[in-house]
Amino acid sequence: MSRKIKGNGKHLTFSDRVYIEQELMQGSSFRDIAAGLGKDPSTISKEIRLHCSVAPHATYRFPRCSYCNHFKKCKDTSFLCYGCTRYSCFNCQVNFDLSKNCKDYNPFACQKLAKPPYVCNGCDKKISCHESKRYYRAKSAQKAYEETLTNSRSGINMTPEELKELNELISPLVLKGQPLSHIFAVHPGFSD
Repeated sequence: MSRKIKGNGKHLTFSDRVYIEQELMQGSSFRDIAAGLGKDPSTISKEIRLHCSVAPHATYRFPRCSYCNHFKKCKDTSFLCYGCTRYSCFNCQVNFDLSKNCKDYNPFACQKLAKPPYVCNGCDKKISCHESKRYYRAKSAQKAYEETLTNSRSGINMTPEELKELNELISPLVLKGQPLSHIFAVHPGFSD
């Protein structure tokens, strides 16, 4: 994160997240979005990857086997209803889990999601795409950020077992009159 950019050390606000969502819809690059917000491009990248949400593919519109890379050349009919010859029959696929029952099942994965912008917001093929979609939504990103912020500021970040172990070590030493600074200097594993 660059310290040269004014305002770069501040947290993103809801309006910043709305701006990011709008710019992604227009196909803007991380560099352009960052320049508009006065942030570093890596901040935008991290925000999008951390707070994107997945919308599953619409199984009610397309047969499940159409999500396989081998769909066009597949000859397997084991999942079809008795006497049915249609691959698009939804009844054939309701109780059939292709990922477990088909040895050749190889789900299609969109290569665009592996590189920036990592989401489908500005994709021109999202209507015809049969894949699960990954979107950046400002409202859900803000909610996730607020939950993280609240959780990070509440309670002790220790398991009950760790707390009990710490108590068993420190309490007797404090009762003997040893100062906490000395206890933590002698037992550095607990001062983290």
